[in-house]
Amino acid sequence: MRKQDIAKILLVLCGMMPLASNTFAANQDKPLSPDDVPSECNKKNGAVIDVSTLRKRIATTPKKTSTWIDSTYGFQFVYPSGLRPSHQFDATYLQPGNWSYFGTKDNGRRLVSIELPTTPRKTTVANLRIGVSGDPAVVAQCLAVPANADPKSLKTFKNNDIIYTYFTAKDAAMSKSIDVEVYRTVHQNRCYSIELMVNAVNPSVQDPPDTDAMKPDLAMKRLNALWRQMDFRWLP
Repeated sequence: MRKQDIAKILLVLCGMMPLASNTFAANQDKPLSPDDVPSECNKKNGAVIDVSTLRKRIATTPKKTSTWIDSTYGFQFVYPSGLRPSHQFDATYLQPGNWSYFGTKDNGRRLVSIELPTTPRKTTVANLRIGVSGDPAVVAQCLAVPANADPKSLKTFKNNDIIYTYFTAKDAAMSKSIDVEVYRTVHQNRCYSIELMVNAVNPSVQDPPDTDAMKPDLAMKRLNALWRQMDFRWLP
Protein backbone atom coordinates (compact mmCIF):
# COMPACT_ATOMS: atom_id res chain seq x y z
CA MET A 1 0.00 0.00 0.00
CA ARG A 2 1.31 3.44 -0.89
CA LYS A 3 2.32 5.87 1.86
CA GLN A 4 -0.25 8.36 0.58
CA ASP A 5 -3.05 5.82 1.02
CA ILE A 6 -1.89 4.96 4.54
CA ALA A 7 -1.88 8.64 5.47
CA LYS A 8 -5.45 9.03 4.17
CA ILE A 9 -6.66 6.06 6.21
CA LEU A 10 -5.03 7.43 9.35
CA LEU A 11 -6.65 10.81 8.82
CA VAL A 12 -10.06 9.15 8.50
CA LEU A 13 -9.48 7.08 11.64
CA CYS A 14 -8.38 10.14 13.54
CA GLY A 15 -11.50 12.00 12.47
CA MET A 16 -13.63 9.09 13.68
CA MET A 17 -12.04 8.89 17.12
CA PRO A 18 -14.27 11.48 18.87
CA LEU A 19 -17.36 9.67 17.56
CA ALA A 20 -15.99 6.30 18.56
CA SER A 21 -15.03 7.48 22.02
CA ASN A 22 -18.46 9.08 22.53
CA THR A 23 -20.19 5.83 21.56
CA PHE A 24 -17.95 3.89 23.93
CA ALA A 25 -18.56 6.41 26.72
CA ALA A 26 -22.32 6.13 26.30
CA ASN A 27 -22.11 2.51 27.42
CA GLN A 28 -20.15 3.31 30.57
CA ASP A 29 -21.40 4.16 34.04
CA LYS A 30 -19.89 7.64 33.82
CA PRO A 31 -19.50 9.90 30.75
CA LEU A 32 -16.00 10.69 29.56
CA SER A 33 -14.80 14.22 29.07
CA PRO A 34 -13.90 15.38 25.56
CA ASP A 35 -10.44 15.92 27.05
CA ASP A 36 -10.08 12.12 27.14
CA VAL A 37 -9.77 12.03 23.35
CA PRO A 38 -6.02 11.81 22.68
CA SER A 39 -4.36 14.99 21.56
CA GLU A 40 -2.79 13.13 18.63
CA CYS A 41 -6.11 13.48 16.79
CA ASN A 42 -5.69 17.24 16.85
CA LYS A 43 -2.22 17.21 15.39
CA LYS A 44 -1.66 18.36 11.85
CA ASN A 45 -0.60 15.97 9.11
CA GLY A 46 -2.44 12.99 10.70
CA ALA A 47 -0.21 11.41 13.35
CA VAL A 48 0.05 7.61 13.42
CA ILE A 49 -2.36 6.16 15.98
CA ASP A 50 -2.70 2.58 17.14
CA VAL A 51 -6.49 2.16 17.45
CA SER A 52 -6.18 -0.66 20.00
CA THR A 53 -4.01 1.57 22.18
CA LEU A 54 -6.57 4.35 21.89
CA ARG A 55 -9.41 2.07 23.00
CA LYS A 56 -7.35 0.81 25.93
CA ARG A 57 -6.58 4.38 27.00
CA ILE A 58 -10.29 5.26 27.00
CA ALA A 59 -11.26 2.06 28.83
CA THR A 60 -8.69 2.65 31.57
CA THR A 61 -9.43 6.35 32.05
CA PRO A 62 -10.01 6.82 35.82
CA LYS A 63 -13.61 7.64 36.64
CA LYS A 64 -12.87 10.51 39.00
CA THR A 65 -16.51 11.02 39.87
CA SER A 66 -18.75 10.63 42.88
CA THR A 67 -22.49 9.99 43.08
CA TRP A 68 -24.98 12.18 44.91
CA ILE A 69 -28.12 10.32 45.98
CA ASP A 70 -31.13 12.09 47.47
CA SER A 71 -33.34 9.29 48.79
CA THR A 72 -35.90 11.74 50.17
CA TYR A 73 -36.71 13.33 46.82
CA GLY A 74 -35.69 10.33 44.75
CA PHE A 75 -32.94 11.46 42.37
CA GLN A 76 -29.25 10.98 41.78
CA PHE A 77 -26.44 12.41 39.69
CA VAL A 78 -22.68 12.08 39.27
CA TYR A 79 -20.19 14.91 39.67
CA PRO A 80 -16.40 15.41 39.64
CA SER A 81 -14.94 14.20 42.91
CA GLY A 82 -12.93 17.39 43.29
CA LEU A 83 -16.12 19.43 43.81
CA ARG A 84 -17.98 19.60 47.13
CA PRO A 85 -21.82 19.61 47.04
CA SER A 86 -23.53 21.61 49.76
CA HIS A 87 -27.06 22.22 51.04
CA GLN A 88 -26.29 25.93 51.38
CA PHE A 89 -27.41 28.47 48.79
CA ASP A 90 -25.28 31.56 49.40
CA ALA A 91 -26.96 34.92 48.85
CA THR A 92 -25.39 37.64 46.72
CA TYR A 93 -26.20 41.27 45.96
CA LEU A 94 -28.62 40.27 43.18
CA GLN A 95 -30.20 37.12 44.65
CA PRO A 96 -31.19 36.16 48.22
CA GLY A 97 -30.26 32.48 48.12
CA ASN A 98 -33.80 31.11 47.92
CA TRP A 99 -34.73 27.60 46.73
CA SER A 100 -34.98 29.14 43.25
CA TYR A 101 -33.81 32.41 41.76
CA PHE A 102 -37.47 32.93 40.85
CA GLY A 103 -38.99 31.65 44.10
CA THR A 104 -39.55 32.94 47.62
CA LYS A 105 -37.78 31.36 50.55
CA ASP A 106 -40.82 29.93 52.31
CA ASN A 107 -42.36 27.89 49.49
CA GLY A 108 -39.52 25.57 48.54
CA ARG A 109 -36.43 23.70 49.74
CA ARG A 110 -32.76 24.03 48.85
CA LEU A 111 -31.56 20.54 47.99
CA VAL A 112 -27.99 20.78 46.71
CA SER A 113 -25.52 23.30 45.32
CA ILE A 114 -22.23 22.64 43.53
CA GLU A 115 -19.81 25.54 43.21
CA LEU A 116 -16.98 25.69 40.71
CA PRO A 117 -13.52 26.70 41.98
CA THR A 118 -13.09 30.47 42.20
CA THR A 119 -10.53 33.06 43.24
CA PRO A 120 -10.11 34.06 46.92
CA ARG A 121 -12.08 37.27 46.42
CA LYS A 122 -14.95 35.37 44.77
CA THR A 123 -15.14 37.83 41.89
CA THR A 124 -16.94 35.23 39.77
CA VAL A 125 -19.02 32.60 41.56
CA ALA A 126 -20.59 29.82 39.49
CA ASN A 127 -23.06 27.38 41.04
CA LEU A 128 -25.31 24.61 39.87
CA ARG A 129 -28.28 24.49 42.23
CA ILE A 130 -31.20 22.12 42.58
CA GLY A 131 -34.27 23.25 44.50
CA VAL A 132 -37.79 21.87 44.86
CA SER A 133 -41.23 23.10 45.80
CA GLY A 134 -44.41 21.19 46.50
CA ASP A 135 -46.51 24.34 46.85
CA PRO A 136 -49.54 23.82 44.55
CA ALA A 137 -49.32 27.38 43.23
CA VAL A 138 -45.64 26.92 42.37
CA VAL A 139 -46.25 23.52 40.75
CA ALA A 140 -49.05 24.98 38.62
CA GLN A 141 -46.67 27.63 37.25
CA CYS A 142 -43.51 25.52 37.29
CA LEU A 143 -43.11 25.31 33.52
CA ALA A 144 -44.23 28.86 32.79
CA VAL A 145 -41.65 31.55 32.09
CA PRO A 146 -41.42 33.91 35.10
CA ALA A 147 -41.87 37.63 34.61
CA ASN A 148 -38.18 38.37 35.18
CA ALA A 149 -36.99 35.72 32.69
CA ASP A 150 -36.40 36.11 28.96
CA PRO A 151 -39.53 34.78 27.18
CA LYS A 152 -37.57 34.37 23.93
CA SER A 153 -35.26 31.86 25.61
CA LEU A 154 -38.03 29.31 26.23
CA LYS A 155 -37.18 25.80 24.98
CA THR A 156 -38.06 22.20 25.79
CA PHE A 157 -35.48 19.45 26.32
CA LYS A 158 -35.65 15.72 26.96
CA ASN A 159 -32.92 13.79 28.76
CA ASN A 160 -33.15 10.37 30.44
CA ASP A 161 -36.89 10.45 29.64
CA ILE A 162 -37.27 13.66 31.68
CA ILE A 163 -38.93 16.63 29.95
CA TYR A 164 -37.41 19.98 30.93
CA THR A 165 -38.57 23.50 30.30
CA TYR A 166 -35.59 25.78 29.76
CA PHE A 167 -35.33 29.55 30.05
CA THR A 168 -32.77 32.18 31.03
CA ALA A 169 -32.58 35.39 33.02
CA LYS A 170 -30.03 38.07 33.79
CA ASP A 171 -29.68 41.21 35.86
CA ALA A 172 -27.01 43.79 36.67
CA ALA A 173 -26.51 46.65 39.12
CA MET A 174 -23.70 48.39 41.00
CA SER A 175 -20.92 46.74 38.94
CA LYS A 176 -22.42 43.32 39.70
CA SER A 177 -24.18 40.89 37.37
CA ILE A 178 -26.05 37.62 37.46
CA ASP A 179 -26.79 35.14 34.67
CA VAL A 180 -29.11 32.18 35.19
CA GLU A 181 -29.99 29.22 32.96
CA VAL A 182 -32.87 27.15 34.29
CA TYR A 183 -34.12 23.60 33.66
CA ARG A 184 -37.50 22.91 35.27
CA THR A 185 -39.57 19.76 35.47
CA VAL A 186 -42.54 18.45 37.44
CA HIS A 187 -42.18 15.07 39.13
CA GLN A 188 -44.61 13.50 41.61
CA ASN A 189 -46.46 16.79 42.07
CA ARG A 190 -43.30 18.75 42.84
CA CYS A 191 -41.57 21.49 40.88
CA TYR A 192 -37.83 20.88 40.46
CA SER A 193 -35.64 23.77 39.40
CA ILE A 194 -32.09 23.05 38.24
CA GLU A 195 -30.32 26.38 37.93
CA LEU A 196 -26.94 27.25 36.47
CA MET A 197 -26.07 30.55 38.12
CA VAL A 198 -23.12 32.89 37.63
CA ASN A 199 -22.70 35.86 39.96
CA ALA A 200 -19.91 38.25 39.02
CA VAL A 201 -18.31 41.51 40.07
CA ASN A 202 -16.62 43.73 37.50
CA PRO A 203 -12.92 43.10 38.27
CA SER A 204 -11.97 46.62 37.14
CA VAL A 205 -13.70 48.19 40.16
CA GLN A 206 -11.56 46.20 42.57
CA ASP A 207 -8.29 47.46 44.00
CA PRO A 208 -6.23 45.84 42.72
CA PRO A 209 -8.31 44.22 39.94
CA ASP A 210 -8.84 40.47 40.29
CA THR A 211 -7.08 39.60 37.04
CA ASP A 212 -7.32 35.86 37.76
CA ALA A 213 -11.11 35.87 37.96
CA MET A 214 -12.96 33.65 35.50
CA LYS A 215 -15.00 35.51 32.89
CA PRO A 216 -18.77 35.04 33.40
CA ASP A 217 -19.36 33.57 29.94
CA LEU A 218 -16.62 30.99 30.49
CA ALA A 219 -18.05 30.17 33.92
CA MET A 220 -21.45 29.51 32.35
CA LYS A 221 -19.88 27.26 29.70
CA ARG A 222 -18.23 25.23 32.45
CA LEU A 223 -21.50 24.95 34.35
CA ASN A 224 -23.16 23.66 31.18
CA ALA A 225 -20.39 21.11 30.75
CA LEU A 226 -20.91 20.01 34.35
CA TRP A 227 -24.67 19.69 33.84
CA ARG A 228 -24.28 17.64 30.66
CA GLN A 229 -22.06 15.13 32.46
CA MET A 230 -24.14 14.83 35.65
CA ASP A 231 -26.51 12.19 34.25
CA PHE A 232 -29.36 13.42 36.47
CA ARG A 233 -32.09 10.80 36.83
CA TRP A 234 -34.90 9.68 39.10
CA LEU A 235 -34.35 6.74 41.40
CA PRO A 236 -36.31 3.58 40.52
